[in-house]
Amino acid sequence: MLEKLQSMFSSSRLTPATAYLVVLLVWAGIYLPGLGILDIDFNESRRIMPAVSMLETGNWRTPSLVGEEYFKKPPMINWLIASSFAINGERSEFAARLPSVIFVLLFVSVLVLMPSELLSLRARLMSAILFMTAYGSIDNGRQIEIDSVYACLTGIATVCWLNFWSGSVLSRFKLWIIPSLVLGAGLLLKGPLILLFFYLVVLSVIISEKKLKELLRYEHFAGIALMCLIFFSWAFFINSPQQGQSQQMAGTWMNEIAQRFNSEDVNVFLWGKRVLGAVMGYFPWLVLLPFFWNGKWVSNIDCRHRKVFIACRLAFVLPFIIVNIMPGAKARYSYPLFCLAFIMLGWLLSVQPGISTVVGKIWKKILFFILPLISSISLFFLAVAALNYFNVFSAVSPKIEGLLAPLKNTAVIFPIFVSSVLIAVFAYSVVNRRTLINGYGMIVVLSGMTVACIVLAYAFFILPAVRPEVSRFKSRLGKELSAQVKGDILYTYQIECAPFLFYVRPRVEFLLKPEQIGGDVRFLLSRTELHAELKESGVISDRKPREVFKFKIKKTEYQLMELGEK
Repeated sequence: MLEKLQSMFSSSRLTPATAYLVVLLVWAGIYLPGLGILDIDFNESRRIMPAVSMLETGNWRTPSLVGEEYFKKPPMINWLIASSFAINGERSEFAARLPSVIFVLLFVSVLVLMPSELLSLRARLMSAILFMTAYGSIDNGRQIEIDSVYACLTGIATVCWLNFWSGSVLSRFKLWIIPSLVLGAGLLLKGPLILLFFYLVVLSVIISEKKLKELLRYEHFAGIALMCLIFFSWAFFINSPQQGQSQQMAGTWMNEIAQRFNSEDVNVFLWGKRVLGAVMGYFPWLVLLPFFWNGKWVSNIDCRHRKVFIACRLAFVLPFIIVNIMPGAKARYSYPLFCLAFIMLGWLLSVQPGISTVVGKIWKKILFFILPLISSISLFFLAVAALNYFNVFSAVSPKIEGLLAPLKNTAVIFPIFVSSVLIAVFAYSVVNRRTLINGYGMIVVLSGMTVACIVLAYAFFILPAVRPEVSRFKSRLGKELSAQVKGDILYTYQIECAPFLFYVRPRVEFLLKPEQIGGDVRFLLSRTELHAELKESGVISDRKPREVFKFKIKKTEYQLMELGEK
């Protein structure tokens, strides 16, 4: 295997199909294993529950969150989740998170497969793997949040524009119209902030090449019109402006922007922590980013394209400063810069004549430490699962057998066996052929495969062991509530988008005011602290409320009541 990889990078044998196959394997190894094992968390539920409401009510125009129309974000992320539920035929964690994973694949596919005179195929392959293996990419890409899809759309628009701009034949129609289609979709995700990340690249490159007149061409204005058409088709036509919703949405967005600059609830420590989080998202490749300013490294870039690299470098730094200087900014707000950063890093590494001796030694030592460790862990879990399957531990200790019960499932043992074999074979190949590991390209690909091994071990060894105790707590609550309401509608009173509500079947209706508790409400869930308030309001005092279930999440206690007829 290593011989083939080495020959692939040292000759002209690297083809788009081969490069894409490598990228596809790394993507599948990192982003698919265990995607549906962990329960939905709070932020994810804020994206998922409006999608559930869309499917239940048939209203795909305006998202609804906890009983109110939701205007803080456009609805595209909810459309994607609802579509994923419909296509998969189930409302599951895997289906909910699938859009983020698909958009990661979409970005790296465009990056690798799109012909480019600016970036060599080797550079594009390295950029794709660097992006997929960064901590921030894995953290955002394996959960359903706006940021992963948003960043990937930003990256697609950026790489398309850079490739069209740097082509030997400049097609201004492609230069402006194709990125505008992508940006229009991005506007439906999180509003106009995507234009900051895109246009700082455009302006930096155009100014550096003294071609500002390109911005005045009719193709550019046609692209702007196309973006606006895509966005306003929802904002003003689908969203019923005659009912005042568009004005409400605009006001909500202005408040959201104002909150980013509000420093009342943010101290210096919290702000510094968030900036540090934005920086650490580039781990483990963070140590290589300072080489963007290494004159010797940059001089190895083709002189025809060096200005573009330097302009992109500025377009990376400026929005990072602009976004993170806002007191209310969070680490994930900088995520759209990841695509540009790793495009540049892959580009820079690909043009270096050879790897630094010190960097190569450190990199190899890390690989040779992690791979045998992961291989040993995987083989240990395989042995434990096999012994447990044949009831070896039952004679030793019933407690141990109970602890290992999740590993007895055939659906768990099979992936443990397959992943253990793959990890062990890969680790043996790398350690046994260590002399063949040379050059940045080879090390980046092996690093990508190593990260995939780590994710496989996490998904198939760690998560199955903790699933009953930790990862499925919210789903157990949801199933218990479903059992208590016995197929009836569960009404909630002043409960935010709690993740356990995702697991309640059948429907969940959100009530915000006491007067909304009508005679058709039989099962009512509220925080225990609000129970006295409800009694004082008189809406349930004559309904003989009976407590049927009580539970506590962190410091908040919830109470499910069954109300009698009026």
